[in-house]
Amino acid sequence: MEFKTYNFRKKYFHLCSKGTELDLLFHDDEEFRSGMNIVALAAFRVPVEILAFCLMDNHFHFVVRGEEDEMHSFTKEISLIYKTRRGKTEVSAPLEKIVWSYQLIAQADYLRNCIAYVLRNPCQAGYRYLFSTYRWSSARLYFCDPDKRIQLKNGLRVLGTYPVRERRKVLQSRIELPEDWLMTSTGIVWPGNYVAVNEVEQLFATPQEYLWTVLKTKDYRILQLELEAHHVGLSDLEVRSAAKMKCREWYGSDDILELHVEARMRLAEYLISKFGASDKQLGKILHLKFRQE
Repeated sequence: MEFKTYNFRKKYFHLCSKGTELDLLFHDDEEFRSGMNIVALAAFRVPVEILAFCLMDNHFHFVVRGEEDEMHSFTKEISLIYKTRRGKTEVSAPLEKIVWSYQLIAQADYLRNCIAYVLRNPCQAGYRYLFSTYRWSSARLYFCDPDKRIQLKNGLRVLGTYPVRERRKVLQSRIELPEDWLMTSTGIVWPGNYVAVNEVEQLFATPQEYLWTVLKTKDYRILQLELEAHHVGLSDLEVRSAAKMKCREWYGSDDILELHVEARMRLAEYLISKFGASDKQLGKILHLKFRQE
């Protein structure tokens, strides 16, 4: 199924930063709030259209529409803004080592599945609440009750009402965002200012289709395709979370160190077949030492 003609003026991409070799990008709520505003600043500076995004503690996910050179400009802008504020916060990950993957999305079904994968990332990582309540993504924006959306907007503050000095302090930047953009009481630029909510809702057509696509059980279908095409692996955090969940299911405890070698080898086989986990990840997470050929 191809896209409608009106959507073919630009291309769709899944942008993902590889977090496997990094320390955490975001350690606490304050740093996640800073990360959300980094996305807002980059979205304003680079003419891309963000359909969905999710910030995890050691990597980013975006589904974006634009030209290929704009994709690179967008990720470069995120890296630059993040890097410039490292002295203002206690963020420790060396951003210059982040590697981005750029996966072209050429079919509507793939686009829907990719958006779904990005939004359910927190659930796949083991967070014990609904994807739609995760604060550091765009998941809260889609298929909202119109009255509640109005109430939400009424509870937000217009950026232009902030004194310039206060606005710059909150954003940790001298970049001037549109004065009619809205900000939450916790100092986050509201993602509804820059996320293409209407386009995503049109793509899924109904709330039922949206929820079914996000919650269906083929959890890593999209990422497995990218593993084959681009050699993009899951982060250590995601593999560790999957290992602990399966350990709890099989053995009644998520303490991997308590397992015998045979049980850890069984987990290794599961993680390799299900998620394409690397020997390096298995060694760190399952405390196994693989013989080098």
